[in-house]
Amino acid sequence: MRTYTHGVIGYLLYAKRPRHEQRLAILGSILPDVFLALGFVPHYLEYVTQSPLVADIHTLLHHSTLHTVTVALHSFVLVGPCLALSAVLYRPALPFFVGMFAHGIVDFLTHRQWAYNHLFPIPLASIPGIVSYTDV
Repeated sequence: MRTYTHGVIGYLLYAKRPRHEQRLAILGSILPDVFLALGFVPHYLEYVTQSPLVADIHTLLHHSTLHTVTVALHSFVLVGPCLALSAVLYRPALPFFVGMFAHGIVDFLTHRQWAYNHLFPIPLASIPGIVSYTDV
């Protein structure tokens, strides 16, 4: 799904709730792809510029903490406990983690090609989604 589509889903989950909860759900649902987008900037620049420097930056970001954070934000193993803890200990953060968990569910169902390990940090292969809008 596109990042803005995740935001729409986050909004729809909290459409009848107060505005601040809607914003938190939207923010939580787009945050995993924001980090992904940061990694794609040098990816596309490498293709356009054919610069060795940009290629090195792309490689660095792909094998950096930024990539690990992106995978972690898509992980049920990490986001699920945060969702449960926010429900028990700090309810105001609940919409944020609901949005983030919804992002993971939607990606889990719709990414067959470029699927993340939704059980990160458990070292398993990615589970392909049921349908995929990215298949070519």
